[in-house]
Amino acid sequence: MYFCNIVYAGYKGRAAQSADVTSPTVEISFENRYSSNSVVYISSRAFVIISSTDPFVDGAITSGVGTVYYLIDADPEISTPGVYAQPFTLAEGTHTIYYASQDKAGNFSERKSTTVYVDGASPVTDLHITGQGKAIPSPDGIIYILPYSSVALP
Repeated sequence: MYFCNIVYAGYKGRAAQSADVTSPTVEISFENRYSSNSVVYISSRAFVIISSTDPFVDGAITSGVGTVYYLIDADPEISTPGVYAQPFTLAEGTHTIYYASQDKAGNFSERKSTTVYVDGASPVTDLHITGQGKAIPSPDGIIYILPYSSVALP
């Protein structure tokens, strides 16, 4: 139990407040993500963002978020997590990210995990121009397509 001084509308006194016993929350998000059937896909240039809050509970002190932890592609039962400081990117491949947070009172959030598929390859396509017209390339790299041409991206 903690006590704090209160000055409100001319009243001065002390009120009791409970210690912070509420666990923080932690979430992960991905810049420019694509999801399909609960599978998350991102580019190798997309940022991974982990955020945490220490929720306010009426009548209790909120200590605030202390540390956010994360671990990539390692067993959280035997590996030491890193301290999250800023958004990061991932190399191409499939990755499992474990993450959790601790508030300044020592309460831990639930440890969560997310598997993400990272694509580092640029898309490749061809441009097919067919028909009676034709394409005329210019010296500056622009392609002019004449009337009666068909354009397809196979």
